[in-house]
Amino acid sequence: MAVSRTAPGVVETSVSSSAGASSVLFSFLGAAKQKEPLPAEIAKSGNTNIHRLTSQKPHELMVDLERFNGEIRHAAYSSFSVASESKKFKLHVSGYSGNAGDSFVYHNGQFFSTGDQDNDPFQMVSCAEGTAGGWWFNTCLTCNLNGFWYSSETQLVRDMGITWSPDWINIYSSLKTSAMKIRPVNDTLLP
Repeated sequence: MAVSRTAPGVVETSVSSSAGASSVLFSFLGAAKQKEPLPAEIAKSGNTNIHRLTSQKPHELMVDLERFNGEIRHAAYSSFSVASESKKFKLHVSGYSGNAGDSFVYHNGQFFSTGDQDNDPFQMVSCAEGTAGGWWFNTCLTCNLNGFWYSSETQLVRDMGITWSPDWINIYSSLKTSAMKIRPVNDTLLP
C-alpha cells in the first residue's frame, strides 16, 4: 500500500498484495482544497483495505520522506497493522529502523480520528479538527502524513503540514513528499 502526496491537496492511495488481494486506487481532494477535515467515509474506505491486507499475515512498513531541499530519509517498521473498523482502525507499529527518527512510535496503539470521528485521547480538543486531517492522533502528534501540502517547507501554523518530527524537522516545517508502503514480511515477490 502506498500513500503519497503528489500535488497540492491530492492524495493517491493504492493497495496491492501478492496474497491475491485486488488493487484499489482512489483519489480525493484533501484538506488543502476542502478546508475541512478528512471525512470519516474516505478514511474508512482506505483503512478497511489496509486492515484486510494486514490481518491476513504480518506486514512491514516503509515510510519515505523528502524535504523541499531534496534531502530524503526513511523510517522502516518490521511490524505494521491496522485493526478493523469495530476497533476504530487502531494502529499497531513497532520495530523501527532508518534515518528519519521514530516519530510513529508516539502514535502506536491509537485509534484513527477524523473531523467527524474524534477518537484521540486528548479531551480538550479534537486533533483531527485542529490539523484538518485524519490520523492516528495521540495528544496530538509527532508525525502526520495526511496534513496540508504546502509549496515550501515553512508553514505558519504548527502541525498543519506533512510532518515528521521531532527527530528530523520541526513542527513548523512541512515535507515535500511522503509515501507509506506496506508489504508482507519476508515477501520475496515485492521489491
